[in-house]
Amino acid sequence: MNGKKIAITIAACVCAAVALVAALRLANQTAQPEEAAPSLIPVETVLPQTGDLANQMDFVGSLSTGESVAVVPKLTAKVKEVRVKAGDEVKAGDVLYIMDTSDYASQVDLAKLALTSAQLSYELTTDVTLETQEDQARLQYRQARDAYEEADAAYSELLKNKTEKVAAMNQGIAAAKTALDGLLASEWGGAGAAQAMAAAQAALQDAETVWVANGASTDPSDPAYIAKNTAAQQLGKLEAAVAAYEGAVGTLSSYEAAVAQTGAGVDAAKTGYRAARMAYDAVSGENRETQEELAGMQLEQAQINYNSLMKQMNDATVTAPVDGKVLSVGVQQNNYASTSSVVMLGSDQSMKITFGLPTNYFGQVQVGDAATVQSSTGTASATVTEVAPMVNPQTGTFTVTAEFAGAEGFLAGATAKVTLTTQHAENVLTIPVDCVRFEDNKPYVYLEQNGFAKKAFLTIGMTDEEVYEVTSGLKSTDRVISTWHPNLADGAAVAAQ
Repeated sequence: MNGKKIAITIAACVCAAVALVAALRLANQTAQPEEAAPSLIPVETVLPQTGDLANQMDFVGSLSTGESVAVVPKLTAKVKEVRVKAGDEVKAGDVLYIMDTSDYASQVDLAKLALTSAQLSYELTTDVTLETQEDQARLQYRQARDAYEEADAAYSELLKNKTEKVAAMNQGIAAAKTALDGLLASEWGGAGAAQAMAAAQAALQDAETVWVANGASTDPSDPAYIAKNTAAQQLGKLEAAVAAYEGAVGTLSSYEAAVAQTGAGVDAAKTGYRAARMAYDAVSGENRETQEELAGMQLEQAQINYNSLMKQMNDATVTAPVDGKVLSVGVQQNNYASTSSVVMLGSDQSMKITFGLPTNYFGQVQVGDAATVQSSTGTASATVTEVAPMVNPQTGTFTVTAEFAGAEGFLAGATAKVTLTTQHAENVLTIPVDCVRFEDNKPYVYLEQNGFAKKAFLTIGMTDEEVYEVTSGLKSTDRVISTWHPNLADGAAVAAQ
């Protein structure tokens, strides 16, 4: 009996121990906290913006009495109307001359057609059913194809016998130059054209003064009358020779410009043709997101192309940048004006400022660029009139001269601050600098797409310290995450605020 009691007692203890272990395990499992579900990262987003960028730098220069401002056209074209002559007083903004834009008219028409087509494509993509989009895309594709074929045919026609055309134009330039040089050598002692022109004008003015003083006789035997006519003939011969040479040069420049512009038109038409084909393929089988992206790219490119051509059309009207007197007019009606055609303006109250720029800015500053001059007693708007083509070996800088009207508040010999735009970009896509991160010196941003962060690498251009220019990697409809969070990464779950 004692042995049975002991065995029962041991078995009871074992059962109690097993029960205790099981209870402890159950309690331990119950005490373990449940794994927390991942939380969403709150973020804010911005859309890329389209605008103009400009970087401005301040320099210090020396003031001196100004003499003249050179007005240079920004494109090569035939002059349709000249509104000023030497001796006229003009105000800033007055029209000096207007160039003929008929050579650009067809380009503008094509660009406008492409823009209208792109706008229609974008509206169809976002507002109309896919079936209707497919029909419209097919029509746009055919129109783009026809436009490209027409542009390519026009370009081929323009290039036909290009070598012979250029050779003939060069022969015309050489012949006109030989005639001009011969006239300068025989009648003006080898003087330059500008010097000879000034001398001829002065001689005619002197002869007319003597002729008037002697009674303004029209007697063919009157010496004063003979001298006046002779001077007029010499001036006429010289003007004709100069005009012939400049016209020959202008003809070649116009042809080369037409080849370049038409070639660009072919490239644009080809790009439009390819884009139209891609758009048609997208609506006939690809998803809506891809279709919208293509339509947006096409519209953006068409707008840029149209704006560029319209800017050239606006540049055809050349205006005075400052108040002053017209000293000389280097353009003639029905002749071509180019970057060598200069209208000089001067003022008794004009001043100029000379300053040095580091060599890395060479090529970014051009004659005609705007600048602001500021001293302790005044501020004035100036125009760059000269950019030295060489570097000062002692300072490592090249010299820039800007002139402005109105000397009040400025003292010759003093120094002043010059603010100059050293870099600019027009109608570009931008994002705030705070949105951009760098990985191995490669810029990237996070995009919010369907509740998740997506890393997108970019190509960036210039910056004005507030925004970056984005040249590739983004489109205007992307939602860029603008906030920072330590857990933000590619694929992270986010909640846009």
